[in-house]
Amino acid sequence: MADLAEIARSVEAACDALQSTAREVRREAEYTLQCLRNAQDTAIARYIIEHSSNEEAQYQAVRALWETAVRTWAAMAEEERHSLDLYLLELLHSRSPPDASSLGLVEREACKAIAVVTKRKWGEVGEGEHAAMVSRLGDLIASHPLVALHAMAAVVAEMGEGAVDDRTPLGVPYEYHLACHCSFMDGGALLYVAERAVEAAGEG
Repeated sequence: MADLAEIARSVEAACDALQSTAREVRREAEYTLQCLRNAQDTAIARYIIEHSSNEEAQYQAVRALWETAVRTWAAMAEEERHSLDLYLLELLHSRSPPDASSLGLVEREACKAIAVVTKRKWGEVGEGEHAAMVSRLGDLIASHPLVALHAMAAVVAEMGEGAVDDRTPLGVPYEYHLACHCSFMDGGALLYVAERAVEAAGEG
C-alpha cells in the first residue's frame, strides 16, 4: 500500500509538472505518465482513481486503466475482466452530480473507458450478457441522464457505424472488431441504446 501511495504522489507531481515551461521537466513528467500506462496490472491506476484528489492524475489513471486492461486482457483474472465495466459505471455514479450540466475530464475519459471495455468484453460473452451490459448503461438515466447520454454515445462510436475502420487498437484481429460491430448493430443493442439515449436527452 505504501508503494502505491508513493507512486500516486509521483504521478500527481508529474501531472503538475506538465504545466512547466522547462522542456526537460515536461519530458520527465511524460515519461512517468507513460510508465503508468505501461503498468502490468490495473492496481496502480485503481489506487490513484480511488485515493487521489488531483483531477489530472485521476484522468491519467482512468486512461491507464483501460489501456492496461486492453494490453493485459488475456492475463487478467476472469472476474476482473468481467467486472471492469461495473467498476467504471460505479466511478461515474460516485463522481457525477445527478444534476450535472457538463462532464469533467475524468468523467469523459471514464465514458471512453466504458466503451473500450464493453467492446473488448463483448466478443467473449453471450447475448444474455450483451443485454445486461447495455441495460446497465440505460439504468444510469434515472440518476445521471447526462452521464448516461455521453456513455451511450461513446459505446455507439466504438461499436457502431464506422467503428470497424476507425477503431481503437485492442490487440485483436480485424475480424473481432467486425464481429462485435455486426452483433451490436443486428442484435438489438443499437436500437436499445438509441431509444434510451433519446430518453436521457429528454431527462437532461
